[in-house]
Amino acid sequence: MERWRLVEARGGPVKRWAEPIKGRTYIVSGDCAKGTSGDYSASIVLDAQDCSIVASIHDKIQPIPFGKKLALLGWYYEEAILAIETFPAGYGTLACDSAMQFGYRNMYVRVDHKKVAPTTTDDLGWKTDTITADRMIGRVGEAIRERYPIPYKALLEELLAQRWGETKPGSASGPKIISSMHDDLVDAYAIALCVRDEMWQRGEIKTAPKKSLSEDERFWAGWNQRLDSMAGRVPRLGRERR
Repeated sequence: MERWRLVEARGGPVKRWAEPIKGRTYIVSGDCAKGTSGDYSASIVLDAQDCSIVASIHDKIQPIPFGKKLALLGWYYEEAILAIETFPAGYGTLACDSAMQFGYRNMYVRVDHKKVAPTTTDDLGWKTDTITADRMIGRVGEAIRERYPIPYKALLEELLAQRWGETKPGSASGPKIISSMHDDLVDAYAIALCVRDEMWQRGEIKTAPKKSLSEDERFWAGWNQRLDSMAGRVPRLGRERR
């Protein structure tokens, strides 16, 4: 049976930059909105081995159909783990229920970060609170400093427009973003990165295989090593992304 393909419609809500690779781990994040007005519902599909963005959804869509779309995207990308924000807004819970009723089972189970050794809970979905919000901000900042490849123009525009503000009095969801733009894609990206880190720490992600070099690349790599040796320099090693 031939594998079905994900086809983008010109100007449509689904974007794709890479096809799934068999055996790799993917994360489908979800920042769910009401869908009738205001914020968009957004999803980032992340390759957990190298933190590359391979696909995205950005649409004004209601929670139930959004959950089904995320399930389809998860199946397409090697039964990816589906991590939808379910707190503080309740729209994500509807999306989780929709995906599970649609038959999807590889759902993200929340981790309790208030304990010394973070442990999994019985709750579905990502929780954005005063603790995890700081982690989300820091993780996106790290991705920018480390120059992770971001092929999505809309996400780049949101990142450039954000200014992180102080926590509002009485808020349970942590620091707020002060911006004239939406922050849906930024939140979805942050959730995907944080969930990926949790999986890495638990040893659930295999190390990405090294890319095989072409004959020309092997020649120049050997040439540079010989030059370094002649000059008495220690070759600089690339830092592995973790």
